[in-house]
Amino acid sequence: MKKLQVGRENRVHSITVDSRKAGPGSVFVALEGSSVDGHLYVVDAVRQGCSSVVVEKSLDSLPGDVNVIQVNDSHAALGYLATSFYGSPAQKMTMIGITGTNGKTTVSWMIEQMLQSNGYRVGVIGTIDYRYPDANGDLIREPAPLTTPDPIRLQRLLRAMADHGVTHVVMETSSHALVQERLQGIIFDIVVFTNLSRDHLDYHGDMEEYFAAKKNLFSKYLKHNGCAVVVTDVSDRSDNYGKRLHRELSEGITGRSLISCGFTHSNDVSVRNLQETINGFSCQLVAGELNASIRSCVTGRYNVLNTLAAAGVGVGLGFSPQQIVSGLENLSQVPGRLERVKIPGLPESGQPAVFVDYAHTPDALENVLQTLKKLTSHRLVCVFGCGGDRDKGKRSLMGKIAATHADIAIVTSDNPRSEQPESIIASIAEGLKSGGSRRVDLEEDFFGFAHTEKSYTCITNREKAIAYGIAQAAPGDIVLVAGKGHETYQQIADKKVFFDDRLCALDAMICWNRTHLLNATGGQVQSGKQSALLNNISTDTRKLQQGDIFVALAGETY
Repeated sequence: MKKLQVGRENRVHSITVDSRKAGPGSVFVALEGSSVDGHLYVVDAVRQGCSSVVVEKSLDSLPGDVNVIQVNDSHAALGYLATSFYGSPAQKMTMIGITGTNGKTTVSWMIEQMLQSNGYRVGVIGTIDYRYPDANGDLIREPAPLTTPDPIRLQRLLRAMADHGVTHVVMETSSHALVQERLQGIIFDIVVFTNLSRDHLDYHGDMEEYFAAKKNLFSKYLKHNGCAVVVTDVSDRSDNYGKRLHRELSEGITGRSLISCGFTHSNDVSVRNLQETINGFSCQLVAGELNASIRSCVTGRYNVLNTLAAAGVGVGLGFSPQQIVSGLENLSQVPGRLERVKIPGLPESGQPAVFVDYAHTPDALENVLQTLKKLTSHRLVCVFGCGGDRDKGKRSLMGKIAATHADIAIVTSDNPRSEQPESIIASIAEGLKSGGSRRVDLEEDFFGFAHTEKSYTCITNREKAIAYGIAQAAPGDIVLVAGKGHETYQQIADKKVFFDDRLCALDAMICWNRTHLLNATGGQVQSGKQSALLNNISTDTRKLQQGDIFVALAGETY
């Protein structure tokens, strides 16, 4: 604390960072953000009856009966203040924190189900939602506008979890939250590092700052006798941040346990005899004396690493092999994480394999495409875009990755926010061209051309892009719809419009394409484009529209 002005004594009823919500009995904390400075609204808060304010900057214009607490960092002060106001609820539960560019949600989902299968009451704070069981075991869900909520909501949420008897909290911790001190007042029993690759450089500036933000979880928020779980075998590149973090922690760790996870046998948690299919994987899970067979429904080598990270948490908690395996084997589908979209009742051999995934970073997109490419001898189709008002440097990188690993790419809009979708798409297309993929217009036989050469096209409307990609795919092909995953909205300008990739994909699979037409008629193709998109059926040429099916009937007079 730098300075204190003592005013009148008041009972505190609430804490706020929004001057419009300030009033008698509230403490207003002035936060300086990237676009708004809360210090500009301190006077407004006082006018509304607020008698206590926390600030970083000196303010001389406030009445003498206002309590003014000047601190070095009001973001950190807010965390401590919220923790104290809600009675330090995290101390009553086992706290597990997860950080990393990719995999946080999947690992949190795995840990949650592992704990639940062993009889624990689990709360989760993460990207999909905030959820915990009430006293009757019914699940309470709250929407998650942020992966890690602001300190006031976070501590209020933890208080509710503790009051409802939650024993363990699994929390995704974003780099933004770590830099903005949202976790002040929380000390974790176990922390997990999944991986680190390019993302959020519009905020952090460079990878070193990004790594430093992630490392804070281990250096500032882990108990002195806590456990750190680090995935080390993410890549063979020199910038393997998992290996670097493990090395730096092993050199400076005292009193804490450190568990490494990866494919190589030198790790504390590793695998043997790994077998992968489109429906999951099986392996021997090895951790010290633990050696157990496991069969999982998640697909991809990166999901094997996610599984190892969750198993590492089980080891850190002292679970037996059976306790670890039983929870991880009975895993339900993680929403929007390589989620398979199928037509119920239709044999898999009669439809393309369609997956929806949240992959919105270069590393995540590459991991998913590499995984799916190994699982088909047919074509791999990728429908994707990039978000607006975010790191522009990754757009061409993701385009080049799609050109490298997908046979066909359909570039579309993601969450454009304030940017023009066409501008974002053009940046992605530059990467596709540099990666050796040729642009093909829809008027050409796009999918037929792709039999001989990698190709891409651009369809700004995301629903139409998904529909086109799936309608043209044949049985045996794999279609990946990437970028939005579990999200049920598309952010255009300052509005959120309902949109769900999974529903769009299912609608597209139900719609007709040429394969369906041939099966229905028993006919043969005499001519025409393979990529014809089919809509309505008509026998009247006067009513035909683009994409319709005209059925020529032979009558008595025509």
